[in-house]
Amino acid sequence: MKFFDMDSPVSRFLTKLFDIVWLNILTMICALPIVTAGASFTAMHYVLLHMVRNEEGYIAKSFFKAFKQNFRQATLVWLTVLPFLLLYSGIFVFFGRTGDGRLTAAGIAVLVAFILLLPFLLFLFPLLARFETNIPQLYKNTVLIMFGHFRITLFMVLAHIVCWYAIWKWLAYVAFLIPLMFFSLPGYISAVLYTPVLKKYEPEEQKEELAGEAEEHKET
Repeated sequence: MKFFDMDSPVSRFLTKLFDIVWLNILTMICALPIVTAGASFTAMHYVLLHMVRNEEGYIAKSFFKAFKQNFRQATLVWLTVLPFLLLYSGIFVFFGRTGDGRLTAAGIAVLVAFILLLPFLLFLFPLLARFETNIPQLYKNTVLIMFGHFRITLFMVLAHIVCWYAIWKWLAYVAFLIPLMFFSLPGYISAVLYTPVLKKYEPEEQKEELAGEAEEHKET
């Protein structure tokens, strides 16, 4: 087997890496209007779910299909979360640091509040991408799964914090990773972790639907 054969481990790794980068670019572009970020994150997790299951087809086609299908509900969900994120950001920007750059009590409180909200968000959009349900039930399921699989939740949070902290810490050297992998790389790690969890809650008809989607992706 040649080193760069299409089926070689190196080629599969590079293909997956390119897909992750391309997905991140799509996610960031579609999230730029802010109000559309919820639909963008939902579409990202729809694609990641298929990537982890090795069922991805054309990344852009799958992304925009999910973006369109989930736009209304994902936007409504996002608008319930956005005020908290804006509040956290405002407090952190204006009151989070002292003149010499040290965190204030307000800054620490905001970081703690965000870390407490983060696990909810990390399951919210994957569940929205995978299951059809009303918004109150979506919130309930998110909380139940988040606490019911606490170890998985913890690893997902750590994956995001480590990736984001590394980019922030060495921003001058790895700033290019922000448009390339800021959302999709920790998202992919999370998808590896949450995919077995979501499988447990998929009814048979949804498993058949997912298999059908996989065949459709392969054909395209």
